[in-house]
Amino acid sequence: MNKRSAHFVGSIPFKDEKTAMAKAVRYLGRHLLSLPDGEIGKKSDRHRMGERLGWIQWVIERFEDNPAFTMVKKPSYDRRNGLWADYDSGVRYSLNVRPQDLHRHLDFGYVGYFNSSYAIFKSLRKKYRLKNLSFQFGIPGALAISLFSLGPVQGLRTRKIFEDRRATEANRIHEIAGDDVLFQIEVPIELGLSIKAPRFLRPLVTRVAVGYIISLVNKLHGKARVGIHLCLGDLNNRPFSRIRDVGPLVSFSNEIVRQWPEGRPLEFIHYPLAMGNIPPVADPEFYAPLRRLNLPAETRFIAGFVHEKLSDKTHREILALIEGILGRSADISSSCGLGRRTAEITERMLKKTAKLLA
Repeated sequence: MNKRSAHFVGSIPFKDEKTAMAKAVRYLGRHLLSLPDGEIGKKSDRHRMGERLGWIQWVIERFEDNPAFTMVKKPSYDRRNGLWADYDSGVRYSLNVRPQDLHRHLDFGYVGYFNSSYAIFKSLRKKYRLKNLSFQFGIPGALAISLFSLGPVQGLRTRKIFEDRRATEANRIHEIAGDDVLFQIEVPIELGLSIKAPRFLRPLVTRVAVGYIISLVNKLHGKARVGIHLCLGDLNNRPFSRIRDVGPLVSFSNEIVRQWPEGRPLEFIHYPLAMGNIPPVADPEFYAPLRRLNLPAETRFIAGFVHEKLSDKTHREILALIEGILGRSADISSSCGLGRRTAEITERMLKKTAKLLA
C-alpha cells in the first residue's frame, strides 16, 4: 500500500480560523496534503460559533439585505448554534428582479474570506515547514444555493446564474493563489437527487445531476485544481440522504469520472461513510460495491469513516475492508465537516485519525 494521507472536509469548530488551522497542523500536519481554514467566520448573537458553520446558510443569509430578494418564509433556528433547525426550516425568498438581471446583484463573499484566511495559512505553513501543503477551499454546487434560497421551481431556473457567480468567485481566488489552492466541490444536493430518485429513473437523474457538477467544473480556470466531496448532508449532525451500502456513491462517482473533462486532473473523490450521528459499519457487504469503482490511478480515494462513536479497533477493521476491496491505499477523513461537533469531540477525532496514520 502507498502512504496514506489525512483529509479535512471543511469546518473545524475552534475559536477562529487561525486556531483551527494551527490545531489541525499540530495533530496531522505531516499527513496533510491540503488544509481548509476551518470555515468559522464572523460571530454574532445569532451565530455564536461563527456564521460559516452553516455551510451555504451564511451565503443565503446575505440575501436578507439584498434588494434583489424578498423574504417570503422566515427560517427557524437551532438556538444552540444558529443553524436552521432542520432541512425544512430554512429561509425562502422571491426575486424582485428578472432572472436574467440577477447576476448583477450576487456576491457570495467567498473571496473576502479567502483573502483573510490565506495569509494566515501561508504563515502557519512556513512556521511548521510544510512546503508542499496546499490551501483547500470548499465550494458548493450551485443547486445548494439556488434551491435552498428560491425553492425548486425558481431554483432550477436560476441555477446557471448562481453557478456563474460561483465560478467567478472561485476563478478570482485562483487568480490570487494559482495552484496553491485546491478547490473541493461539495455536492449533497446533486448526490441526494440521485439517491432519492425512483430506481427506474436513477440512471437518468444521476447523469443530469453529475452534468450540473461538470458544468461548474468547466467554468473554472483550466488550471484550477479540483477534488469532489460526495456529501450526504450533516445539518445539526443529521444526514440529508441515507444509504444502505456504498452502491449509490459508486454509481455517482463512476458517472463523474465518465463525464470528467479530458485533460483536467481529478485530484480526489471523498466518500462519506457515516451518516451524521450514525457511525460507519464494519460490514463487508456495505463496502462490497467498491469493487465496481472506476477511479483513475492518480485520483486519491478518501474514505470518510473516522467517527467519535467508533473504537480504534473498528476504525482499523473498516480501513482494512476498504483497502482490501480497492487493492490500493485510502486516505482518511471524517464523513463531513467537523463543525457540528464540539471542540472536545473534534480533538478526540483528530487523535483517532493520527493513530490510524501512525
